[in-house]
Amino acid sequence: MVATADTTSATGRFVVYFGVSKARLRRSVAYWAQALAGGRAGFVAGRIDPGDYSDILGYVNPRTTFSNYSILFSPVLPIPDPGFGIAGGGFLTDQVYALGLVSDANGSLTDIDWFPGGSEFFTYGEIGWTPEPSKRYLTNVHLGVFHVDERTDAGVPSAKGAMLSANHTFENELMVFGRLGWSDGTAPIANRAVNAGVLWRPGFYDDLFGFGITVADRSDNALDTQTTVEAFYRFDVSDNIAITGDLQHINNPGFSDDDPWIIGLRVRINL
Repeated sequence: MVATADTTSATGRFVVYFGVSKARLRRSVAYWAQALAGGRAGFVAGRIDPGDYSDILGYVNPRTTFSNYSILFSPVLPIPDPGFGIAGGGFLTDQVYALGLVSDANGSLTDIDWFPGGSEFFTYGEIGWTPEPSKRYLTNVHLGVFHVDERTDAGVPSAKGAMLSANHTFENELMVFGRLGWSDGTAPIANRAVNAGVLWRPGFYDDLFGFGITVADRSDNALDTQTTVEAFYRFDVSDNIAITGDLQHINNPGFSDDDPWIIGLRVRINL
């Protein structure tokens, strides 16, 4: 993410996020965000990232926590890249909420086209519980379901599935999370998966430690069950600078006889 634009009016705001791909500045999302019912509901419409609204728990941020998407999300969920769509939701009571989205199943981070594959959609719906609206991302239990249409040009059949996900935060210092996922079809990476983990603030400035594990039965029956383990430590140098060391191990990765160890280093600077 290298640039943003946010134009706000009395009734909503227009949001644009830019990213860099192949040394070119590209518009990753651009949408209108509208609050309703005094902030208890709302919707977004335009070029959206479905991953921002699908099966989200409070730790899901690839820029500040885990790097491996099989830890951040359930691998049974085939989230497409950004594309044109609409998402919305709201609180039904002070503790129960519902949300949903419809987006282009052929979304692309680099190509901005209006439904290039025609009427092929990724659809997601969720109902969840949280103790109060302000704690929705910190403590949450939800059931999410999805359907993705057949992508004719890409040769990918349709799929459907469901996830049961939860997290709980203790004293704003320790978060535990877990997911169970199931899907039918070969569009997702996995047809069954479980992932769980923990995040802990050790008390040094805003530092963060995380550990997560995912076990997934691949949608390709010829591949063995894959286990992914990741641990990271984020050292916050200041309010604007963070350095994250990351260690991953993948057992039985697809299309490889090796079980690799991966070491990563991420530097984040907020301007």
